[in-house]
Amino acid sequence: MIVRTIMKMWFLPPMLNILLILVGLWLMRRWRRLGLSLIVLGCLSLYLFSTKWFSTQLLRSVEVYPVLSYDQHASVEQQIRARPTAIVMLGSSHTGFVPEYGTSQLNVSAILRVNYAVWLAKKLNLPVLATGGSSSGNKIAHAMAVAEYTAEHLNFELRWQESRARTTYENASLSKTMLAEDGIDQIILVSQSFHMRRAVALFEAQGFEVIPAAVDYSQPWTAGNIHAWIPTLSAYEDSYRALHEHLGWWWYSIKGFK
Repeated sequence: MIVRTIMKMWFLPPMLNILLILVGLWLMRRWRRLGLSLIVLGCLSLYLFSTKWFSTQLLRSVEVYPVLSYDQHASVEQQIRARPTAIVMLGSSHTGFVPEYGTSQLNVSAILRVNYAVWLAKKLNLPVLATGGSSSGNKIAHAMAVAEYTAEHLNFELRWQESRARTTYENASLSKTMLAEDGIDQIILVSQSFHMRRAVALFEAQGFEVIPAAVDYSQPWTAGNIHAWIPTLSAYEDSYRALHEHLGWWWYSIKGFK
C-alpha cells in the first residue's frame, strides 16, 4: 500500500506537474536548456490536463467497453438464465456524516453507480452486491453507506454487503469469496466507464464471467470548439482519473491481476 501511495503521489497530477517544474528549476543552474524544457513541459501539461479536449482523449483511451444499451437487455437476459448471476456494484466514495441529513451521503460518482445498478437489478430481477470498505476519515464502510442509500432513496435492499475492500483487487477477491457461497460465478459489473478495463481484468482473474455495465461515459469535444481549450477544474479531474487508470493498469500488469 505504501508503494502504491508514493506512486500515485509523484506520478499523477498535480505532483507530476509540480515535480517537472521543480526539477527544471534545479537543472537550470547547470543545464539551462534541459531545465527550461522541463519547466515548459510542466506548465504545458498542466494546461493540457485542464482542457476538455485533452482530458476527453485521455478518458477515451481507457473507456474500452461500450455502453450496455437497453437494446442489449434481451441477450443479457438469455445469458443470465444460463447460470446464476449477480450484479456487483463497485465502491466509490462517500462523506461519513452530513449534518443536514444527519447521516452519511454518497458522492456523485457513487450515486451514478448505485442508481444504475439498482435500475438494472429491477429490470433483470437480479440480486446486488455492494463492495467497498472504510476510507480514511470515514468510520462507516462504503458498502453500508450504499445500503442505507438504496433502502431510503430507492426502496431497494441489497443482498450482500462486502465492507472490507480498499482496492479494486480486494473488491474482486472478497466478492468472489462472498458469492462463491451461493454458487455465483457470473456477474454484471457496474462502475464508471474509465474504471471498467481494470475492474473487468481483476474480476476475470478471480474466475468470474463478467458482463460490463459502465456508467458516466465521456462526452465528445471537438478541437474546433473554443470551450474545449478553456482550462477547467473538472477537465483536470478527468485527466487525473484517466492517468490513474493507466498507472493502475501498469501496476497490475507488472504485479499480476491475481
